Amino acid sequence: MAKFFKGLAASGGWACFDEFNRIDAEVLSVIAQQILCIQNAIKEKRTHFEFEGTELPIIWTCNCFITMNPGYAGRAELPDNLKALFRTVAMMVPDYAMIAEIKLYSYGYEDSRSLAQKIVTTYKLCSEQLSSQKHYDYGMRAVFAVLVQAGRSILMLQSVNDVNLAKFLDFDVPLYNGITRDLFPGVELPKPDYSMMVNKLTENLDVTYCQAHPYFIDKIIQFYECHLVRHSVMLVGMPFSGKTTALNTLQKSLSDLAQLQSRKAAKHPAEARLNPKSIPARDLYGCFEEVSREWVDGIVAVLFREFARNQTEERKWLVFDGPVDAVWIENMNTVMDENKKLCLNSGEIIAMSANMRTIIEPMDVEVASPATISRNGMVFFEPHLMGYQHLIAKTLKGGLPQEMDETERAAVTGMIEFLVPPLVSYVSRQCKTVSPAQEQNLVQSFLLLLTTKLQSGYKDPNMNREAADPKALVAMVDCYAIWCAIWGIGAACETGSRPMFGQFLRKLLTGQDGRDGLDRLIAELIDTLGRLRDLDGDGYISVEDMCAVNEKTASLHSEHFTQKNANAIRLQPNLPDRGSVFDYVVDLKVPGAAVFCDTRLCSALWTTIQAGSGTHGKSATLAFRGCPIQRNDELSLRELRELFAVRRLSHV
Repeated sequence: MAKFFKGLAASGGWACFDEFNRIDAEVLSVIAQQILCIQNAIKEKRTHFEFEGTELPIIWTCNCFITMNPGYAGRAELPDNLKALFRTVAMMVPDYAMIAEIKLYSYGYEDSRSLAQKIVTTYKLCSEQLSSQKHYDYGMRAVFAVLVQAGRSILMLQSVNDVNLAKFLDFDVPLYNGITRDLFPGVELPKPDYSMMVNKLTENLDVTYCQAHPYFIDKIIQFYECHLVRHSVMLVGMPFSGKTTALNTLQKSLSDLAQLQSRKAAKHPAEARLNPKSIPARDLYGCFEEVSREWVDGIVAVLFREFARNQTEERKWLVFDGPVDAVWIENMNTVMDENKKLCLNSGEIIAMSANMRTIIEPMDVEVASPATISRNGMVFFEPHLMGYQHLIAKTLKGGLPQEMDETERAAVTGMIEFLVPPLVSYVSRQCKTVSPAQEQNLVQSFLLLLTTKLQSGYKDPNMNREAADPKALVAMVDCYAIWCAIWGIGAACETGSRPMFGQFLRKLLTGQDGRDGLDRLIAELIDTLGRLRDLDGDGYISVEDMCAVNEKTASLHSEHFTQKNANAIRLQPNLPDRGSVFDYVVDLKVPGAAVFCDTRLCSALWTTIQAGSGTHGKSATLAFRGCPIQRNDELSLRELRELFAVRRLSHV
C-alpha cells in the first residue's frame, strides 16, 4: 500500500480501493497513519513531505477512495482512526429495470422496456417463490449475464434459462418453469441440436465404464452452456455427484468433436487442478520473503501466468477442487468479475486470455459471500437423482475378475441386488453413522471391498478352478459379498447401531424379514450369537476368546508387539493387502483402530499407523517398515500430516 500512496502523492492522482475491509485489522491501523501523513501535508500546503523515510513531492489533488461490503465473511471492522479519515457515502439499490432497458437499447432491441421488466420480474418472483439456497443469486450480475447472452427477442427466454436453470434444485425447476411461462406466454424455445455431443459424451463414458445417465448428460450440457457465458463457473454438489467426471468427460468430448471438424488431431484442453485448502495462502498466490523481501510466486500465480501467455486457441481450465472459504476465494474476485485479472500483492496484474476459464468444484458454498456467488456461473449436481445403480453397473462391467464365468458373474449380480438395496436403506434411515454417509458412499465402499476380495481370491495361486466344485465357487462369492456388506456398509455405523445392523442382516439372510432368504451353501456360516467361524477348528470362536489367546501367546519382549483388543481383532481381516488400489481410513476415536494410507505414496515410509487406545483423535504411534527402532513417543496429527506431505512431494 505504501507504493500506491507514494505514487498518488507524487502524481496527484486518484485511486479507488475496492473491498478495503478485507485487509487485516493490524494492517489497517498502519494504513491509517500513512493516509493521515498525506492529508496533513495537504492541509499544511507543503510541496514536499517525508513519507516512510522518503522525501517526496506532493500534488494537492491526490486522493483515495475505498469501497466495502460490511458484514460479509472475511471482512474486518475498520478501526476508528481510519474511519475518521473518510466521509461515509451509503449506496442504494440501483434500478435494475432501467439499467437493463438501456443495455438492451444499445444491443438494438425495439421492445427493450417490456423485455427489461420481464427479466427483473423473473428474478423477483424467483427470489420470492423458490427455495432459499446459498448458491442462488438474483442480483445485478445475474441480470447482466442474461443481457450479454441475449441476442434477439426470441433468445431472451433462452438466455434466462442458460444462466439460471443449471443452478436450481430439482424441486425448484417446476416453479421456475411456471414463472417463465407466465412472463413469456406463447414463446416456444427451439431446442439446440446436441446430438453429436451427446454421442461423444456417451462414448467417452462407456470407455471409462461409466453410465450415460440422462440427468448426468443434461448436467454436462448445462455446464458447457454455462462456461460459454461465464468465464468463472462453480460445479457445486456433494461427493459422488459426478462433478469431476463431468469435467473430464466434457474435455475429452470437445477434443473429439474438434478433431472431427478439423480432420486432424485436436489437443486436449489444458487443465491445471489444485486443492486450495491444502495450500497455505502465502504459497497459493505468492509472498515476500521475510529476510530478503524478494517476491516469490505462488502456485496460482505461476499457473495463471502460464495460461495467460499461451495464446493458442485450445481451452485452458484452472480447476480449484476443494472447499470454498473467505480466505482464498476473495483474492480471486478480480478474476471472477468483469475485470478478468489476477492482482498479486507484488503489484503485478495478469489478464486472462480469451480461452481461459476458472472452474471451482466445492461441496457447498455455505461460507462463501454473496459477492463470490454473484461472480460465478452455478451448476448444481444432485447425487440422489442419479442414485447408485450406475456405480453397480460400472463395477459389473469392468471391475470383476476376468477369470469368472457367467455363472459366477450372475451370482455376484444376484448377491449385489439381494444385499445392497435393503442394507443401504436400513443404514441410511435406521442407524446412526460415525460420519454423514451418503448412499453412494456406502455402495462404493462395498463395491471396492468386493472387487478387491474377488480379484485376490481368483488370483490365488493355490486355487485350482478346474478341480473346484462350481457350487463351492458360488458359495465363495456369496461369502465374499456378505463379508463385504458387513464391512463396506455396516462398518459406517456407530457402536450402538452395529447390533441392530447385525440383527437386520441375519433376518435378511434367513428370510425372517418377509423377503426370500438366501438358499445357498453359506447357511452354516451364519451364527446367531455373533461369533466368528473358526476356520482352524470345527465350531465358532468369539472375539473375546481371540483376545485372550492373543494375550497368552504374545511375546512381551517383542519390540513391535502391540496388544490387540476386541476392535483390533474385528478390524484385522478387514485391512487391505499391500498394493491395494483403494485408501482405507478408520476412525481414530475407536480404541484399537488403525489408519491405512495409499501404499503407492507411503509404502517405503511405513506400513501401518496404529492408534493407541487413549488417543481420541489427537495422536498416533507409527510402526515403520524395516525399522528396528521402537517408537515410544507419539506424533501429533499435524506432524503426521507433514510426514505425508513430504512423502507425497518426493513422489511428484
